Amino acid sequence: MNMPLISIIIPVYNVEKYLSRCLDSVINQTYKNLEIILIDDCSTDNSLEICKKHKEKDNRIVVVGHERNRGASAARNTGMKTIHGEYVTFIDSDDFVHKDYVLHMYNIMTKYNCDIVQTSFFSGDANIFPKETKKEKITFKNKNSWAEGYKYKVIAPAKLYKKDIVNNICFPEGKTIEDDATYYRFAYNSNKICISNIRLYYYYSANPNSTYRALKEINMDFIDIYEDRLKFFKEKNEPYLLQKSYERYAIVLLLNYCNSRHLKITDEQNEILLNKFNEIYPNAVKGASPIQKPLLIAFKTAPNLCKRIMRIIRR
Repeated sequence: MNMPLISIIIPVYNVEKYLSRCLDSVINQTYKNLEIILIDDCSTDNSLEICKKHKEKDNRIVVVGHERNRGASAARNTGMKTIHGEYVTFIDSDDFVHKDYVLHMYNIMTKYNCDIVQTSFFSGDANIFPKETKKEKITFKNKNSWAEGYKYKVIAPAKLYKKDIVNNICFPEGKTIEDDATYYRFAYNSNKICISNIRLYYYYSANPNSTYRALKEINMDFIDIYEDRLKFFKEKNEPYLLQKSYERYAIVLLLNYCNSRHLKITDEQNEILLNKFNEIYPNAVKGASPIQKPLLIAFKTAPNLCKRIMRIIRR
């Protein structure tokens, strides 16, 4: 049986301490028909040399370089222009994956004829993939139900996509929370999403230079991203997905407002968050889930009290 080509896109930028571990985990996949695209985003350490050495050992590797540092979004977009596979997955270069990462998701993809397969992940500072002890459970989501709850994750990695699902969608360059701007578009392009609880991706949280792990200040980019999401579903005339987007947006505003103890935030930014919450509140609360609705009402009534309570809970 001929196995289809699967492309793996890995942006690379100043990750010399972690890159070999990531690449070895990809090279040693039990699924062999792979195209491994490494996009070096003008690294200033030895990352590019490590990419080239691995390419010498494995002809499935393609190394692409940027002339200047443009960020993870640009690297992923470059990768998408390069691939030839029928399916694609994204891996961050300081993370690593289980040897069955690709094969397991591909088997689910073909068994259930879905467009996106999402696997779960470990998070921490391990260097060897931990043993998984869970019994597999698969959840199915359709064109609407992915927006209910939080089972369908924001992150682009830890998923296998049919190429057609992601092919014409670009990650927004110049923003550091690019996954938030694309994951709902991928889902909207899909008829069926399969979500497995088996952990096959390792999210390495000990890299101090990672954009996400090292975040010390609030990133207000999410406001523009959620405004674009509202506009997207308005133009698509999707009232249910629009309402769920209002609800999700309101929760994200609430969490950022209440998180000021952990992230540096100015009084002006706090005011923007609160004003934006109040602006979208009527649309967010009217169709909110039974779990989210009381939280939205409580925050609307007493935002600073909610902030103090959250601080106590997080101690």
